Amino acid sequence: MTRSCPTCSRPIPAGTRSRFCPHCSLLGAIELNDDDDFMPHQAGQMIGGYRIGEMLGRGGMGIVYRAHQRSLGRDVAVKVLVAGEFADAGTRRRFQAEAAAAARLRHPHIVAIHEIGEHEGKPFFSMELVEGRTFAELVRDGPIPPATAARLLRPVVEAVQFAHEQGVLHRDLKPSNLLIDAFGEPRVSDFGLARQINADERFTLTGEVLGSPSYLAPEQARGEREQEGPASDVYSLGAILYHLLTGRPPFLGDSPQAILRQVIDDEPFAPRQLNPTVPADLETICLKCLEKDSARRYASARELADELGRFQRREPLHARPAGIIGRGWRWCQRHPAKASAVVALLVTLLTLLIVPTLAYVRVSRAEQARETQLRETLLSQARALRLSGRSGQQRDSWAALAEASRIVEGDRNPEFTLRLRREAIATLALNDAWIEAATNVPPEPDPTYLSFDARQQTYAQSSFRGPVRVVRAGDGQQLSLLTLTTQSVQHVLNFSPGGRFLALRHKGEIAIW
Repeated sequence: MTRSCPTCSRPIPAGTRSRFCPHCSLLGAIELNDDDDFMPHQAGQMIGGYRIGEMLGRGGMGIVYRAHQRSLGRDVAVKVLVAGEFADAGTRRRFQAEAAAAARLRHPHIVAIHEIGEHEGKPFFSMELVEGRTFAELVRDGPIPPATAARLLRPVVEAVQFAHEQGVLHRDLKPSNLLIDAFGEPRVSDFGLARQINADERFTLTGEVLGSPSYLAPEQARGEREQEGPASDVYSLGAILYHLLTGRPPFLGDSPQAILRQVIDDEPFAPRQLNPTVPADLETICLKCLEKDSARRYASARELADELGRFQRREPLHARPAGIIGRGWRWCQRHPAKASAVVALLVTLLTLLIVPTLAYVRVSRAEQARETQLRETLLSQARALRLSGRSGQQRDSWAALAEASRIVEGDRNPEFTLRLRREAIATLALNDAWIEAATNVPPEPDPTYLSFDARQQTYAQSSFRGPVRVVRAGDGQQLSLLTLTTQSVQHVLNFSPGGRFLALRHKGEIAIW
């Protein structure tokens, strides 16, 4: 059966939940939102037994006014359903559910409901008037001190626990719904999205998201109504604590959809990254409330309140901070496809790194074994030459040095070759090696020692005050400057027969370049 719009009599498309056609619904929405100062009730107008005053606030479903209750002579707050006749059945039921839920909750930190009624087809209810500001106004200029945040939030958590014990979930906890009265005490308000725990009635459809995106639990962001429970309100309390500590909600985005995706998929920055003054224990409490898996949060608001009490008394917490490995594992559980791709990439990278490394190790070991064998061969030969010299046999040290050079001639590692040659030289440079004294030695006090090579083309010059200079005899150009490692007192220089090496004797020690 086709339904007709009660305003314009146009047919209502099948599947439309509103009792008005799309055209009239749009006109009603425009009328209510095109002017921020629009008030469906003027100051002085009567709603039931209440005289309306100034508007105090406006939410998604209702407008809150300051009002005067004539019968009792007191000032109260009156909340009226904003959409009026354009409100669909679900909106009207949610509004009535807010009043009914809050009316049952008598707690010093919950705004009390006085009366529920209807005026000219628009539901309304009156409630306690709280003079003060909201948590949102409190952090408008930045974060508040951590101790103050814990002190203000703990009574709120206890009030939420009381609501849970009465079977009521708030489902829309956020800074703008938390008031601070004239005595500095926090109060919980706006139960517009509240529902009974384990209730059978469904005011929302599965998959429908209600609430403020930045403070919704992941299960609420996914529209999984059957997964909602006390842990969902615990998440919202953690998001409020995060806002108090950092001056911003856990997630920010250009649109509600972008924020909801972050709530579902991303981890928030740790509060201490945004505000280093946040104590580590309070950060641990906050992040435990913001766990994606509801089973890892505090099981109840009572547990959260107890933990905040331990923090205030500086006692050890029951919660433990999640490490990098734990956070990574939870991310993998939430994103199995992405995790598989990451693991495959890591395996590929490790393979590319490990295989060449193993090959390099095998080659290095082979090179090391070859170098060890070469060193042993060379030093064995040097020791044999040394023993033959000590036994009185004719020995030519320069020939032995040339043989050592020939052995390492084909080695491909220049650094190793040089080191090996030096080892051989050190072995051959013994006390029985004799270097002919230089001639033409100037007298003291600054003696100069001079030696020419066999072809008289190059000479080496040294004094005990300076380094050894190798000079070309033809034009006097310096070819090399050899720095000594010890203070010189007496030098004796000599070139090898081939002119490739220069020997220096100093106090019985021999150095060879």
